[in-house]
Amino acid sequence: GTGSPVFVQPGHLVRTSREGLVYVVADPAATDHQVTTPGGVKLYVEPVAGEIWDRQWFDIADDATRVQAAIDFSVKYQLDKDAPIKVKVFGQYTMNKPIGLYFFDGSQFRYASVHLEAPAGGYVNNQRTTFTFTDGQNPGIVVQRNRNSVIRNISIKGAANSGNLPSYQSLLDRDSQGTPWWNTSGAVESGLFKYHAGIVLDLFHSGQPASEKFSYYDGSTPDVPDHYVDGTGTTEFLIDNCEIQGWVIGVNTSGSAIQLGDSITVRDSNFSSNRIAMQIGESQNRGVLAQDCHGKGHDIILAAGPGFGTGTGAGCYVRGGVWVFNYALVANDTNRGNGAFTDVYAESTWTVGHISGTFGFTFKDCNIKLIDGVESGLPGPDAVMTGSGRVQFIGGFIGHYANFPRKLAMTPSVSFRDCTMSSPPVFNPDIMPVFDNVKFRNENTQKAGMFVSGEVSNLLSDGQFNCGGRLVTTNGVWQGGGRGSGFSVGSLSITVVGDGTATINGVDSTSLGRMRVGDYLSSITSFSGRQNSKGTISLRNVILGRITDMTGSDVTLAGVAYSLTTGTYSVYLFTLGKTHLPSVGDFTSGSPVITNCSNTTGWVAGDIIRTAKFGPMQNGARVVSVGADTITMSLAATKTKTATHFYDVPLRLVEMTRGNAFGAPSSGDFPPGAFVSAEIPTKDANGMVLTGWICTQGGNPGLWEPVYQSSVSPAA
Repeated sequence: GTGSPVFVQPGHLVRTSREGLVYVVADPAATDHQVTTPGGVKLYVEPVAGEIWDRQWFDIADDATRVQAAIDFSVKYQLDKDAPIKVKVFGQYTMNKPIGLYFFDGSQFRYASVHLEAPAGGYVNNQRTTFTFTDGQNPGIVVQRNRNSVIRNISIKGAANSGNLPSYQSLLDRDSQGTPWWNTSGAVESGLFKYHAGIVLDLFHSGQPASEKFSYYDGSTPDVPDHYVDGTGTTEFLIDNCEIQGWVIGVNTSGSAIQLGDSITVRDSNFSSNRIAMQIGESQNRGVLAQDCHGKGHDIILAAGPGFGTGTGAGCYVRGGVWVFNYALVANDTNRGNGAFTDVYAESTWTVGHISGTFGFTFKDCNIKLIDGVESGLPGPDAVMTGSGRVQFIGGFIGHYANFPRKLAMTPSVSFRDCTMSSPPVFNPDIMPVFDNVKFRNENTQKAGMFVSGEVSNLLSDGQFNCGGRLVTTNGVWQGGGRGSGFSVGSLSITVVGDGTATINGVDSTSLGRMRVGDYLSSITSFSGRQNSKGTISLRNVILGRITDMTGSDVTLAGVAYSLTTGTYSVYLFTLGKTHLPSVGDFTSGSPVITNCSNTTGWVAGDIIRTAKFGPMQNGARVVSVGADTITMSLAATKTKTATHFYDVPLRLVEMTRGNAFGAPSSGDFPPGAFVSAEIPTKDANGMVLTGWICTQGGNPGLWEPVYQSSVSPAA
């Protein structure tokens, strides 16, 4: 129009008409202003309703610098006016350097609260508000000594992973590369703390060597303070409804016992294509929680960091959520604190995890579905839980073991309570953890030719079953049970050293020839406290120790209980039955070689090998070598027999159906208790139904008696 132009004066309030952003006009000589207009007017940023937007710094084109300016303003504003404000962001950002959430007063970090948030909708061009970090040498968002801070509704993307999920093979191959997959320091970076992480909290300490520092934060970057100073850590920190993807580590907490952190929560967020979703650097980060999060394509969901190189990290907690296509759930050395997974659904996971140390870990009501061992073709431990702390599986479901003789490396401190499994796992080393009310889903797995059923609590509370006891049937005919694979080696004099070891001197050649390093010896005459039978005391095998050395006629044991006393014991040798795939072979009297074996998969030198009672195998035979279709034994066969089943656990014939044929068997080796059922039961004049025949005396074919059942209903 024709009106005169309006000239702003210092102190005037200016509001943009479209965005509603508010400024206060600064004096032309001011040096503390936040922005300058193209016309040279200096402005102070003014919050509106407790919020500022990074776009209020319209004269800064670089995304990272502009967002950092808004964060720094919010920190200073709240400290000056005691009024915390939100920093709002919206759109697609390219970050060429890290973003810092902290307040540094020139000499030390002071507690500050930072609230960084995108709008609840948060979507631009069908994308969530996104920070894409392009610097692969540094972390994304760095948090230093915050309190009551929030990051919300932001996608935080890194350049460590392309987002393309690796193949199963690439994940599983690491087992054969020397460095165990749970060695997170070796697997992630050469330096303990040079982690390319989406969000890091207090990952700095003055004692770290230069090779383990981020150069960006070591004081050499202009206008960025040296973060490697001592001090307390972040508390009450919330990451809410975010996406964290494409990093070596998604969220990483401090690695120092000095900089403690408390109540750090990641909730309702998505982790994708990070090698480690969350890493807890030091176990004194108490109350670190991932709640109702989702993720895919990780090596490890929750890992313990090195605790500033001392191995004291702990896992903290994962509650709820769905995690798919992971190598492991957890990898922790829990030397200072406990951890837990609760109500977690994990699909297509290779292993439960690795847990060591002196503190415990709990998996409660989790549904853990492992990768099919046969389809992947790569055997390996499903879990490595070898610490002295208690690891508990309470409720939930664990599978799938039926398609491959998968292994759990555990100690007796591990317990399974009220759980369901696909089928019984195999334990390695040969140590049975505690089972209480554990059930199997009775899966019939044709690939393995095995049918496994039963309730572990019932199985193990039966006095005849001991360490290694199990129920296994092959081809629907044979059932295995008892004390694993083993046999008596006679009466031996054991000298207890008192440091967890013992020696046995002058072992006779027969017993010595049956032993191998790695075998367990147990007493078959001692009473032991309940391991699995609900508190009762019963006669059963007591582990004396594990053979670690055999020199001449002397045997050395490790893992010896301190309560064991020097003395003479009736000794039973056993290994845990591996439940090999069933095999059939030809035996020749006087020869130690089994020929024409239908399957030699899984058999290795040292395994105990046996056939049915009265078969061609000598008691105490061990595997010496394995060929494509041959197995060489330590003892020669005593009979010539073709197409004979052989096993690694004691087996007995429990049931055999003979079509429409009636009558007890007339040939074949049968132990006492074998039962042959009648395909078509018949009723006699007394109303008794003939259901089959039972072997009362073993032999070839043994003595048999008919078994009847009354068809008359009892009186009401």
